[in-house]
Amino acid sequence: MIFFCFIILYYLTSNFGNTVKINLLSYSFDSTETIDNKNKYENEFNEYAIKNNLNVTLEAEVMKFENPTDSYSNFKLFVELSLKKSNSIKTSSNEIVHQGKFDIYIYNVKYTNIYGPYLLDLKENLSKEYIDMYDSKILNETSTHQNKLVGLPIYLSYDILYSNIELLTTEYMG
Repeated sequence: MIFFCFIILYYLTSNFGNTVKINLLSYSFDSTETIDNKNKYENEFNEYAIKNNLNVTLEAEVMKFENPTDSYSNFKLFVELSLKKSNSIKTSSNEIVHQGKFDIYIYNVKYTNIYGPYLLDLKENLSKEYIDMYDSKILNETSTHQNKLVGLPIYLSYDILYSNIELLTTEYMG
């Protein structure tokens, strides 16, 4: 899996100096997946950072939920409250100081309109060439809020049910 955190490394190291700790928040509905995701996020990113002498570490927190419907609602509310409480302040020396527990959120794109007002416009921090590596239609549909690019997709999934009515009718109802 290509981990999207790599895209902000240049920005973080150029704006925050030597050592940066990135805090990531994600969610899972399965205990094994929770541990696997946490290890994968942290290990993959931290190995890349060490190999490239970036002086950046990632600490992931993956919230586990048993009931997908109710629990994701709780996660959505938690993220929204966390984003409302956190903010970034630009100091007199043009340093950006982040005041919040999490720096990166992995969330369902259907909540982009809820989280969008609290997220940075990535067009201000990433090169046009980098952004152009993504399909503009997908970015517009999934990662844009009020003309701000507020996220980048790390994977796409589709929920589709295709059925052959004729086959189903003759086989099972015939």
